[in-house]
Amino acid sequence: MTNRFASGLTGSLPADVKAAMPPGQLSALAENPQALLSDDALTRLGAGFSLAGPQAEDLLAKLLDTLRQALSNSIDDVFKISLVVILVAGLATLFLRVVPLQPVQTVEKESPPEGRGTPALPGENAAGDS
Repeated sequence: MTNRFASGLTGSLPADVKAAMPPGQLSALAENPQALLSDDALTRLGAGFSLAGPQAEDLLAKLLDTLRQALSNSIDDVFKISLVVILVAGLATLFLRVVPLQPVQTVEKESPPEGRGTPALPGENAAGDS
């Protein structure tokens, strides 16, 4: 997912946003898209665009939109790949050979002979007296 996100972000980011970003920030952002979740990361990202002048807010909005789109596309790709894997596993299940289970032999519990109760526990008298 991170590879698809990174390639989607760098491939679809507008040139004016790339030019306004500080060096190394794009690669750091491509590896960890925390700017979408953290207010601190968002303010640090906005501070990086402060050199762009009056269009800084517009560039930041473009960057965040591109981030959201790249992350959405990468998650979508992961779900599509997962769906294909699940379908292949389901089809493979249909072609498995049916092997019948071995019958289980049941052992009937024998009842104690008449006149005899349960066996005495160690330390007890055979008649059950203590």
